[in-house]
Amino acid sequence: MAKPSRRQAASAAQAQSRSTAGSKSNKPVGKSRNANTAGQSSFILLAAIALLVLIALWSALPQSSRESAAGNAEPEREGEDPVLQQHEEQIVEQLVKREAGQTGKSSQESHNHGNEQPVTLQQTRPDAPSNEQQVNSATAEQIEEARRDKEWVPTVLSSMRISSSLEVAGRRLHPKLVKTKLSERRRKTDVKMYTIDHLLTDAECRGLIGAHDRYVEKMIDPIFCFDSERTLRLHLEEHDDLRSLQLRDSDFTEGTTCLNTSMSQKLNKYIKYSVSTSFYTGESKFSYEMDKRIEEATGLPPLHGGKYQVTSYRSGVGYKTHTDCVVGSSERRDRFATVLVYLNDVPAGGHTIFPELNVSIEPRRAKGLVWNSMSADGTCDGTSIHNASQVESGRKIILQRWYYYHTFQMLGKRYQEPALPERGPNQPFISCDQYDQGSCRMYDEWQYTHIKEYIRQHASRK
Repeated sequence: MAKPSRRQAASAAQAQSRSTAGSKSNKPVGKSRNANTAGQSSFILLAAIALLVLIALWSALPQSSRESAAGNAEPEREGEDPVLQQHEEQIVEQLVKREAGQTGKSSQESHNHGNEQPVTLQQTRPDAPSNEQQVNSATAEQIEEARRDKEWVPTVLSSMRISSSLEVAGRRLHPKLVKTKLSERRRKTDVKMYTIDHLLTDAECRGLIGAHDRYVEKMIDPIFCFDSERTLRLHLEEHDDLRSLQLRDSDFTEGTTCLNTSMSQKLNKYIKYSVSTSFYTGESKFSYEMDKRIEEATGLPPLHGGKYQVTSYRSGVGYKTHTDCVVGSSERRDRFATVLVYLNDVPAGGHTIFPELNVSIEPRRAKGLVWNSMSADGTCDGTSIHNASQVESGRKIILQRWYYYHTFQMLGKRYQEPALPERGPNQPFISCDQYDQGSCRMYDEWQYTHIKEYIRQHASRK
């Protein structure tokens, strides 16, 4: 028998392969399909588990790492000025960082006396946050976070919109324009002034006075701080027993323009001062109601408002002639308007006097007084100069708030108080500034204007 050729052998093998495949295809396929389906389900399940694990790992990464991994991290903007440009706040933020860890008090302890609510009236918004939430308390970290906010844009307040009438506690109120008579040496004025009787209820007046008095009672011996040696010396010259007083470096606290506690106690017997306690929007329910009431009456928006201050003047105390804004300054983050409410009747004295406008307002309980100190273009109007005449009998208590022409990010928020000088809890300071135009006032909230480093940096930025 002849041996098959290679071509014939290959053809036979292909035929055999087709025959075998054909015979397999004729077998039942149910079990094979089930096996394939099970395999596919297992693969899908494993893939889903792997995907979930990857998502969990990705979510656990910090935001910056995720953006960097995705190639979408925003490049750092070198040389870009911070959005928050007010140089005083930049200095404060630097000093806060420098002082971090230098005080024996914890951050919470250092805020205790500053965060107590001086107002606890309950007539207002039920959803107001509690004091523990501290919606307006600003730490150094929050200041830095605000600095990084590239979306923030300042707004401008260039006018008041006085309501023809509004209602407070069921009483219809009608703001009244105060008639002014410009002094002969003045050619024009942009100042508009209004009084609003019963802007507060009697209960609110009593509540604010009571809260202020209770808070002041907790304070211990104040520390005196002066803006300059000249101011200090002129205050000493007012009193026969202090004229010959020789001060040494050891009488001041290190790094500040403040006297130490023992020397402050000596001056406290002679120098007169008013007393101010403060609260901020969000620290009491009353603050929300007052924000809304002022806006409805005057058109002044809460966004432009600073802190609220309750200030008391005892007999023999007033405040020298001054403007609330800075005359001749190009700074637009300045006090555009003032809202003042008298919380009590004063038997004698205590008037708010505008000498360039020939206006004198007698303090009467619940009467509001509103005026603008800047013109529409942001210029400080010198005719807004005013003073608080000395209280001759009884005492005078007011509620006051300033509204600013330009907003800035820390407006209406508490700063972290400076660590200097060393002091006890509830120990306030008395600020005596600009002897010719200012008077001494005690504050419950420590500021940076008495810190030498602040003063140095502030001067270098002018």
